[in-house]
Amino acid sequence: MPIDHDLLVHVETSLARAQDGATVRRWAHPDAIFVVPGFVLGLDDYAGALDVSEEWDRIEVEHDRTVRVGDDAVAVVSRFTGLRGDRVYRADTVSTYVDTVEGPRLVTHQHTPEWTPDDEPR
Repeated sequence: MPIDHDLLVHVETSLARAQDGATVRRWAHPDAIFVVPGFVLGLDDYAGALDVSEEWDRIEVEHDRTVRVGDDAVAVVSRFTGLRGDRVYRADTVSTYVDTVEGPRLVTHQHTPEWTPDDEPR
């Protein structure tokens, strides 16, 4: 059965707004992999990091597109913007979901931080 687009957007937004690891644990496959700046983490380590990380003051998620990558898998491409105090973090993200008997489950997630020429080492 095809994964419902509206449900995926809801799940992806819920994960982006998650203030702790519980939401990630709910929607991720037990073997999920998370690729974030400087780390490749499994579910337990990623969810644990969220449990102790500082909450965002504000976030925005723009869902650019979904791409079917198989009969039972869909990738969601988004732009994440988070604000903590006066710090802004922007990243393009790709999350891949598989359809399971429990519903869609996240299997891979990657953040690619926004790059600007000011980021170049001198």
